[in-house]
Amino acid sequence: MSFKIIDPPTIHESAKTYSHVQATKISPTCTLVTIAGQVGLDKKTGQIPSSVAEQIQVALQNLNECLKAVGATPANLINLTHYVVNLDPNDKSRSDLVVKFLDGHRPPGTLVGVSALAHPSLLYEVQATAIVHSG
Repeated sequence: MSFKIIDPPTIHESAKTYSHVQATKISPTCTLVTIAGQVGLDKKTGQIPSSVAEQIQVALQNLNECLKAVGATPANLINLTHYVVNLDPNDKSRSDLVVKFLDGHRPPGTLVGVSALAHPSLLYEVQATAIVHSG
């Protein structure tokens, strides 16, 4: 197996401890894509929006940029894990944003309530796995 590390130039820089994307060739025509947790850090502004809804939108845009870097779309996703700070199980507003992003695709996923993420301003993070077939 061979792999390629990708840090899309269209999203914020990754830290020294991780890369945004790893594409691992598992057969001549199949690539497993693992994507680090994407957050609501907007590369254009360098800011983290204050609302969870805005952070979700930016994080999903960043996830989409990671997918595009390997020639994939949300339809290639095979798993999602969502992390929400101070999760209110009764608040379903985030679901509408995710459903719109997935555009009818419904990969398995997990929603995890957490007390904090890597930066005090972060309220949401999404980690993903995808499969890309070629040829």
